[in-house]
Amino acid sequence: MRIILGLVNGDVNVQSTLKSSGILDLIYKLADPKIKLKEVGKYCEEIIEYLLSSNSIVDEETQKYVKELKQAELAEKKRKALQAREEAMKRMGFVKKPESQMVEESKSKEMEIESTGGASSNLQFDLRQDIKNKFSTTDITEEKVLACISCHEGYINKPDQIIGIYTYTKKQKILEKDAWLSGDPTGPLMNGFTTVTHFNCIHLHCHNAAAKADKHAKKPKQEWEGAVIRNSHTGCNGWFPIKGPNITDRIYEEGLVKLHQTLNSIVNYEQDFMWLHICDLSNLLTRFAKYETFSKETKGGAAEHNLMFVPFYIQLIGHLMKQKQERGNPYQQKLESILSSYNKNQPINPNATFEDFMLLLTISLLYGDNDLWNERLKLALFYYMLSVGNHQLKLSRGQSEGPHHHIKTKIHLSSESGLDFIRKII
Repeated sequence: MRIILGLVNGDVNVQSTLKSSGILDLIYKLADPKIKLKEVGKYCEEIIEYLLSSNSIVDEETQKYVKELKQAELAEKKRKALQAREEAMKRMGFVKKPESQMVEESKSKEMEIESTGGASSNLQFDLRQDIKNKFSTTDITEEKVLACISCHEGYINKPDQIIGIYTYTKKQKILEKDAWLSGDPTGPLMNGFTTVTHFNCIHLHCHNAAAKADKHAKKPKQEWEGAVIRNSHTGCNGWFPIKGPNITDRIYEEGLVKLHQTLNSIVNYEQDFMWLHICDLSNLLTRFAKYETFSKETKGGAAEHNLMFVPFYIQLIGHLMKQKQERGNPYQQKLESILSSYNKNQPINPNATFEDFMLLLTISLLYGDNDLWNERLKLALFYYMLSVGNHQLKLSRGQSEGPHHHIKTKIHLSSESGLDFIRKII
């Protein structure tokens, strides 16, 4: 075919010979995209395109013949489409009547309307109006953010079906809970995880149905292989539940079981659920603070997608807080100790780290309110932030080095000048 393509180019005699010998008909059939014989189809398609081009040197009779072949193909496709449509209408019970019968019925209907003065016309069954009434969309509210990527509906149209977000989670070292609560931000580390998302939502029911279909497909796919395709070709290995207005605690707990099954395959859940999720949320907020990428591993999902994820992560931790009513909550006690210790005359904390600061900020989001933030939290965390800056300044000068020396900072003020400046404006 490659040789024929070269011979056809500019040679009207070869073109005419192909037409008269019937070879052109075979070339036209082989140009069908459905036929895949290595590169044969591609070269056949190029031959047909050349013969149809107005800028090519082509025999007029051959070009006219190719155009007739193309028109015949389009007519055949139209005929098959109409035939398929009629068969579908028959299956639905809409049988097309012969034209002569339709004319007779039309005349009889006109005579009936004339004899009754049009009164019986109101009794006639209007099929079009009936269909229009049944499938009217005036009462359907459009889903916007939380719309399932499978059925395109969310909590507005399906309020009782739990919906969730496709997420990607991987292992990451985090500070041990007891070490952090005891005030040792440079203490031993443990296995935790970090989560990102492209914020594609899907009902748990739709996800399970799609996973089942993927498993029994001609080319079977694993659960998360198929999910990656639905997730805008973004890596994912988890489903994160969102608690809608009509979702009960029992249904939400079922969604959490699905989430924790995935997480348990990544990290052993021997540690406190609450602490692992708090650290995960803190890691997510840290990415924003450092302007880090959210799509290095997943190849999809930007800052705005993960920002939409934050409120629902707070919702999940809030649910765990409600389920685990602790007396003397250690996180609240930690936050209270920071609030009581930091004031205008508080000296710089030499052990302050950026990770510690982000954990405190996360705890303040979970356990504080707007009044507490404005009255006490904002000032205390600001002073702690100065301590972090002072700690990083010392590391950059080589005075000391800890396990968190890799953290970068943009604070270049000394602790003394920073505190003097703050005292003046507060």
